[in-house]
Amino acid sequence: MSDTIAAMSWVVSNGDLPGVVSMSLGGGYSAEENEYVTDLYDAGFVVVVAAGNDNDDACNYSPASAADAITVGSSTINDEASYFSNYGTCNDIYAPGSNIYSVTTGGGYEEMSGTSMACPHVSGVA
Repeated sequence: MSDTIAAMSWVVSNGDLPGVVSMSLGGGYSAEENEYVTDLYDAGFVVVVAAGNDNDDACNYSPASAADAITVGSSTINDEASYFSNYGTCNDIYAPGSNIYSVTTGGGYEEMSGTSMACPHVSGVA
């Protein structure tokens, strides 16, 4: 069992509701991983996931392809899709993800880009 699947399983069994599960991670398509997203959803959690940064169809990746997740692509300050953002029918929404100020290790700040920057925007609204 992958660490991601183990974590989702733990949340289903131990998480408090209402709750939002925000996952800024991804990998190749996995039906098993997508089924665990459905388990989270069925348990009552809102699941928000990053679309990925491969400039490719998000349906080729998990958990971005999970039908019961809100899949978030990255947009620019001009409200356009970021050049790196995954796209397609599995994307549900875009949020700011280009040149976002973020905390770094050691307490500093720097601009970062990615759907991992966009996903938390939507998680916060959910």
